[in-house]
Amino acid sequence: MRWAVLILALAGCEAVSEPVEPPPEIWRVLSIDGVPFAAPTSFGISPSDGVYLGQGPCNRFQGGVVTAPFPAVILSPPVATRMACPDLAEEARLFDALGRVERMGVSIDAMILSTLDGTEIVLGRI
Repeated sequence: MRWAVLILALAGCEAVSEPVEPPPEIWRVLSIDGVPFAAPTSFGISPSDGVYLGQGPCNRFQGGVVTAPFPAVILSPPVATRMACPDLAEEARLFDALGRVERMGVSIDAMILSTLDGTEIVLGRI
C-alpha cells in the first residue's frame, strides 16, 4: 500500500527545468560605526529577489532591497517581530542603520553596508 501512495505522489511531481538560485550567504554583524556589535545576529541579502532578512539579538527581521548600478543599493527600514530582550538597544541601533543603507561593498570575508552620512555596518561571513 505504501508503494502505491509513493508512486501516486511521484507521478504528480514535475522536473525543475530552471536552475534554482542558492539561498543568500549568511553574515553576522561585527560592528556599526567602528563600535563592536557583540550581540548575536545573522543577516542575508538577495538583491535579485529584492529582499534582505535576518535574526537580531531579539527579533527576526526583513526588508526590501532596491539595486542600482553596483555599489549602490537601498535597503528599506526593516520590519521585525516584537520580542524584548537585554540587547534591544543594540538591535534598535542595527535597525536604524539598516534603514539608511545606500551602498554595499563585498570582499571574500566581509561586507560593508554604508549610509550617506558615513555610518558603516561591517559584517563577516558565518
